[in-house]
Amino acid sequence: MAKDKARYFTFLLYPESIPTDWKRRLELIGVPIAISPLHDKDKSNVEGQIYKKAHYHVVYVTKNPVTS
Repeated sequence: MAKDKARYFTFLLYPESIPTDWKRRLELIGVPIAISPLHDKDKSNVEGQIYKKAHYHVVYVTKNPVTS
C-alpha cells in the first residue's frame, strides 16, 4: 500500500512559544520557506473572545516528496 507523500507543508507559530532567533533557525533548515506577517486581528468564533491568538503562518517546501 502506497503512503501519501508531499513536498509542501504548513504550520502555525505563536510568538509566545518561539525562540528569539526563530527566523534564523528556519533559514538553517535549507529549504524554501514563506512566513506571513503576524496575524493578530483574525476574528474568533469563540464567544467572549474577539480575536484569535496572534500567530504566523509558515509554508515550507521539501527537496523531495516525503511521507506526511
